[in-house]
Amino acid sequence: MSQNSKETMHKLQKLLMQNQLGSLRTSMENLANSFDRVPAAIIAKSCLAILKSMIRLSYCSVMIFIDEHPEYSLRSQLEVIEKFQELTRSFADEEKDDRPGYNQDRKATLLLYAESIMPVSWCLLQCNPSNLFIKQAETIRACCLDELKHHYGNSLMNPCDDDDINAPYARLMEKVEAVMKKRSRLPVTDDVVSVTLRTYKDCRDLELPVPQGLALHALSPLSTGEEWSVQEVEIASGTDSYPDGTTIEAITITRDQLRAHYKGAEFKKEVPATHPILDNLYLNFDKEIPDEYGIVVAWRFVGSGAWMDRYGHMVPQDPLL
Repeated sequence: MSQNSKETMHKLQKLLMQNQLGSLRTSMENLANSFDRVPAAIIAKSCLAILKSMIRLSYCSVMIFIDEHPEYSLRSQLEVIEKFQELTRSFADEEKDDRPGYNQDRKATLLLYAESIMPVSWCLLQCNPSNLFIKQAETIRACCLDELKHHYGNSLMNPCDDDDINAPYARLMEKVEAVMKKRSRLPVTDDVVSVTLRTYKDCRDLELPVPQGLALHALSPLSTGEEWSVQEVEIASGTDSYPDGTTIEAITITRDQLRAHYKGAEFKKEVPATHPILDNLYLNFDKEIPDEYGIVVAWRFVGSGAWMDRYGHMVPQDPLL
C-alpha cells in the first residue's frame, strides 16, 4: 500500500471513529434518561449495544495504530478487548448480591460520560485510546448493573445470541488478525539488508562492537533431516568456532531495533513466495529461531558468499561488500 493510500485509509478510519463517537453520545444519553422508566430487558440490551460500540471503537484504535506498536503490545491490547468482550455476550451480574452499590447517581454519571466524549482528534492523542474505551465501558457496565440491581431486583437479561450484533466483532477480529499475520511475515527492505550485511562485515573483519539487537545463528541439520539445531554464535568468532555440522548462518535483528532505526519503513509491502530451496531444506526460520531474536534479515550456506533473504531469494549485490 502506497503512503498516500495509507493516509487515505487512516482518514477513513478516523472518520468512522468520529461517527461512532457521535452515535455513542446519543445512545448513552438515551440510556441514562430511560433509567427507572423502561423494562429491565430494554435497559440491559441498550447497555449491551453501547458496550459493543465501545469494543468496535477499541478495535478501530488498534487498526489505526497497528504499524506503531510491537506485536506483543498489540496482542496484549487484543487480549484486554477480548476479555471484556466476553462480558458483553450476556448481561448477567456475575458478582454476588453483596457487591457494593455504585456510590454515585447513576443517571448523572452516565450523562457525564456522554458529555465528556471527546472528538477523535483528542482520542488519538492517547497514542492508542483502545484501553481508554475499555475502561470507560467497564464503568458504564457497572453503572447499568447497579441500576438494574436497585430498581429491577436483578431481573437481568439472558445471554445475548444476536448474530447481527455479534457478527461485526468476528469480522473486525479477523481483519486485525490478518493484518498482524501479514505484517509479521513481511521481509525487510533491500536497504535494511544492505546496512545489516555491512554492519555484520565490519563487526567480523574489524571486530567492532555488535549493535544491540543484532545476532548471528549457526544452523545444523539434525539426523531426521527435517529439523534443525540452532545456536547463537559470536559474529567476530569466525566459522571455525561454529558447532560441528553447521551448514547455514543466519543474521537476525529484533523488531524493536528495526522500529527504532527505520521508523516504520523497514519492511517491504508484500510477502513473496517462499523459494523452493527452503522447502527442500525443511527450513522455516520463524519456527526455528526464537521470537526474541526478531526477524531473519539474511542467511547463507557456510563458505558461500551469496546471501539470501528471509524467503530464500538472492539479495541485491552490494558493491561495498
